[in-house]
Amino acid sequence: MRCKMIEKFSLRNLSFYFSILLLVFLVSCERSSSQDSKIDDSSQLVKINGTKVTVGQLKKKVLTLKRKFHLKNKEPTPEENQVLNVQAMNELIKNELFRQEISKAGLSLSPEELEKDLLEETNGYSEKAFSEYIESSGLSRKDWENNLKFNLLTNKLILLRVNSKVKVDDEQLRSYFESNGSEFSTKEQVRALHIMVKTEREAQDIQNKLKSKGNKFSDLARRYSVAPEGAIGGDLGYFEAGQMLEEFDSVFKLKKGKTSEIIKTPYGYHLFKVVDKKEGRKMTFEESRTVISNRLLEEKQNAAFNKWLNDLKEQADIQIFHENFAQIF
Repeated sequence: MRCKMIEKFSLRNLSFYFSILLLVFLVSCERSSSQDSKIDDSSQLVKINGTKVTVGQLKKKVLTLKRKFHLKNKEPTPEENQVLNVQAMNELIKNELFRQEISKAGLSLSPEELEKDLLEETNGYSEKAFSEYIESSGLSRKDWENNLKFNLLTNKLILLRVNSKVKVDDEQLRSYFESNGSEFSTKEQVRALHIMVKTEREAQDIQNKLKSKGNKFSDLARRYSVAPEGAIGGDLGYFEAGQMLEEFDSVFKLKKGKTSEIIKTPYGYHLFKVVDKKEGRKMTFEESRTVISNRLLEEKQNAAFNKWLNDLKEQADIQIFHENFAQIF
């Protein structure tokens, strides 16, 4: 039994399709590809509305995924190779559909937009460090910049085709708040001053100084603390339990104006003074509005995006070259 050369199909369940396709090749094709000419990097695997995806493109995408999943320096199992090939093909098809839609929409980037995002991406890197970062990804500088341009254009496309059409009205916000009001409350907060030193002996000396009249916690923080906020008297502002190290949760048991015992962490030795406390309380609708709006928008945008992408796949003319796939899998 020989596999058909080209077949049109739906991409709704692409990963599942390729998994089944692999079994069909192994069981029913009886390695028919061995009778055919060997494929090379220019051989076609898929055509998407007339645009071909080649073996070379698949290999390049698989290599990118290996780096992403830290598999570059190990030999993947047959199962891992199958997953890598399926995911790589999924991404290649999806990206080609996006490129075609970007072209249809006439989207482009201004030099100012590109420069702005280039600066954001390289912010905090030296030129050498950034070059090493790109090299570690296996990309040339040109390929990296092309990927950046494509991602920016894709974001524009999704904004145009999906996100700009998704709205959340006040009635939906209020309904969500009323149904999930218990989620919207503030936890107990403390405002504390903090001193961190490197040795227990230093912490004990500061503790003794605090017991002497005339020594203010904030002055000692400025003088001795090696923590960043030491320069402003050790003021950490308000924080909730769980926002800091677990060892600091005991600070919440202190009364206002009280100082902690010495607390040891991997970073050093710590002292705290509680200067204010706020009890937890239920938030009002207005206080919760932004959080709810962001949550509902994200849910609706994700659902709208998935529907839009599935529609793109369903409407696309996809042709797959089975015998070439048989030689890869």
